[in-house]
Amino acid sequence: MTQREAARDTRQLLETAGGDVFELVILARRLVAERFFGYAREVLQRAREVAPEDTPEELRRWMAEQQAYCTFKDPDLPLGPRLDRAHELLETATDLAATSAAPALLGLAGDVWMRKWEADAQTRHLERALAYYRRGCAEDKRGSGAEWGYNGVKAALVLDLIASLEATEAMDAGTTSDVAGIRRGEAERIRLEVVLQLPARVGAAGDVPDSEFWPLITIAEAQFGLGHYDEASALLARARAGREDRPW
Repeated sequence: MTQREAARDTRQLLETAGGDVFELVILARRLVAERFFGYAREVLQRAREVAPEDTPEELRRWMAEQQAYCTFKDPDLPLGPRLDRAHELLETATDLAATSAAPALLGLAGDVWMRKWEADAQTRHLERALAYYRRGCAEDKRGSGAEWGYNGVKAALVLDLIASLEATEAMDAGTTSDVAGIRRGEAERIRLEVVLQLPARVGAAGDVPDSEFWPLITIAEAQFGLGHYDEASALLARARAGREDRPW
């Protein structure tokens, strides 16, 4: 799908009053797959508006989650409002404070607050991101592990970042930070869990199935964080081989 085709298909549906929610959802999925996040965001907004009262709750949550994801990814929106809106949409998809929140949604919430920190360097935003990633990691362990350790490696990264900030502050004050050491220890433990638990989910070393690309990347990230660079490189090579001759 070209950008012109994406714009045409989006306008054709949106210019029609009302609309069929399933037709809109099908187009939104195509647009997301092609990374036309702005168009997908508009289509999903319409789909949520026209969804009949008997629309399954699971579909309503999916539409809100996908709209939040597309809003987060849309480079045409100003960064601050984009992140605020993405978080608002996640709150409509689920109660992020609830213990039953899905790992994927918690991971996306963590990504939103991580991006906020990248924009303004406020440590409290890193702490908020860490809270979501930690919970997503815990939910992963209790459930199917569908996020393949994503929340775990992200939590480890944020722990290292906060530890580095704390250690720097302590050094500037002429002392050391015990808390920084504790955070680094937690990051190492999480990465070791990822390395030890996820390989069992990955297939043979030949042509890696599409569904296993991200597990390989996740394990590689954990290995890299542990300083196991050769192991990380080998995993990345497997992931790359699994994507050869594939257009995506």
